[in-house]
Formats: sequence, C-alpha cells, structure tokens
Amino acid sequence: MNKEQTLRKYFLEDEELEIEKVNFSNFLERKFFEAKKVYSAFEDSWFALMQGIRNNPRLYKSKIYFADHPYKKEALIVYNHLCKDIAEFSQLLNTLLLYVNKNEVVWKNANPDDLDSLLSHGFRCYSEDERWDICSKYDDQTYPQSICSLEEIAFLRGSRLSQIRQQTRAVERYFDKKISIEPYNKEYKEQCELLTIHISQEIGENNGISPESIANANTIFLSHPPEHSFVIKSNDNVLAFIAFDVRESTANFICLIYKRNPKYLSTYSMVMAAQALYQDGIQNLNLSGSELTTLDKWKNKFNPLKKINRMHVIWEKK
Repeated sequence: MNKEQTLRKYFLEDEELEIEKVNFSNFLERKFFEAKKVYSAFEDSWFALMQGIRNNPRLYKSKIYFADHPYKKEALIVYNHLCKDIAEFSQLLNTLLLYVNKNEVVWKNANPDDLDSLLSHGFRCYSEDERWDICSKYDDQTYPQSICSLEEIAFLRGSRLSQIRQQTRAVERYFDKKISIEPYNKEYKEQCELLTIHISQEIGENNGISPESIANANTIFLSHPPEHSFVIKSNDNVLAFIAFDVRESTANFICLIYKRNPKYLSTYSMVMAAQALYQDGIQNLNLSGSELTTLDKWKNKFNPLKKINRMHVIWEKK
C-alpha cells in the first residue's frame, strides 16, 4: 500500500498510524487535517501548520503534528493536535517522547485560558531563564493574534484608518499609480525567491537571526502557495508577495515578502489584498501573532476587533 492509499484509508476509516512524515503537497493530508480540526484560531490553518513544523514535519498516531526543535536537540515542538482533550494529549506526548527518545516537547499554541488545567495534567511554563530565542519569548505567539474586519480595511473607512489611507496614497504616488495586484503563479516564483533572499539577509543582519531560517520560513509558500496568494507589481517588477489561507470566512495571514522601498509598501500590499479577499466574500482577517513589538504595532494599525492569546508550555518525559 503506497502512502496516498494509506492516507486515504485513515482519512476514510480513521485508522491510526504510528509516525508518518507530513507531506504538505498531498491534498489528502490537508483534507484530513481540515476535516478533523475545527477552526478557531490561526494555528488551525494548514499553511500555518506548514510553517510551524517545517523542520522535519511528522504526525504521531494521526493525532499530533510535531517537528524537531530548531534550537534544542533533546526537544520536539508541537504546533497543533487532534486529541479530544488535554488528558489524551498529555498521554500521547509521553509515549511520543519515549518512542523517539527525546526529553521534552514545547507546545507552541497553548491557550492561556487552559493554563490551570494544563498545569494540573503535568505541563509547565517556561522558567525565568527560558525563552524561544534571543528575540522573543514565545516566537510568533509572543504578541496576540489580531482579528480585523476585511470590509473596514478594504474600504479604509473611518478616522481610525486615516493613517493607512495616507500611506497607501503615498505608495500610489511613488509609482505614479502604475502598480497592481495579481494572483500569484509559478512564473513569479524566481523573482519572489530572489526578493526573499535579499530581504532575509537584511532582516537577519539587523536582528541577529539566521537569514537562512528567515528565508526558509517564507520560500516554502512559493512552492506550496495558498489559494489566496498575490503579487504586487509595478510594470513587470514584483514588489511583494502576500498569501492567505481561508477557513470559515477568515483569511489567515500566512506570508508577506516585500521590498523595503518605498516606505509603506507592506501596508499597501495588505490593503490591496484585503480588497481582493473581500470581493471573494471573505469577512474576517486574522493577522496572526507576532514575535516582535514592531510587527505587533504594525498589525494594530489595522484596527483589530479581537485579540487571541497563545503561549508555550512544556511537557517533560515522565
């Protein structure tokens, strides 16, 4: 039985496997996840999962999506799971650690509202000297997910978005209005890859982060683009790539790669994409969480209607 037949079998019959390599190109694997996982927040997007466990992605017993921890050899990370409750989740985490001979798991999307229950089941929080990396305590869960109205952003109505109106007009003036948004396709891949490499070098040097890790976190979506992916162009030059995964009438903001000149191009790209998404009948925009204060501040410009907090907790082998 080949892998696709196996996936079809457990998708249809709920047969559990031990450990399977996750193949993000396989449509059946995506449908399995989306059928089993009720959407409630950003981490329930298949493409968010793709980025979250890109370092050797695996699925344990058809329940737990995990990968190697990028900084700790003895640890795994879990981005999402399909367990019925915390008790089942914790039990499977322990057998997983025994199975792969690791010491601990970092669960990256724990709900702070569940913290008392998590602690009572044996999870723990980071200690005072623990954090994800030198830049952020909880990676892109450090600052909350921002939920916005696509209609509000698409039409830029009201005084609260007046700053964004001015910034988008500034970008249009810079290009003498010779700027457009188009659906992404593979003919733009090479330009987008070159842009990603250049920008990753700049971000890495300014923040002490590996440029390669930044690039890898984004180029994955050039090969596996969400259905709602766009490029911002001026003439034949790609200025930005922006991508969203839509679930339950919410566009989940997956990726934005953009040139740093002119100023406000990132804001302009988001507004243009919001217009395209709203025309497709999508209502809400989840801008995801953030690892940096500056990024969270940028997202707050779009007047979030709601915030969703997530945190990291650790399960140690028992």
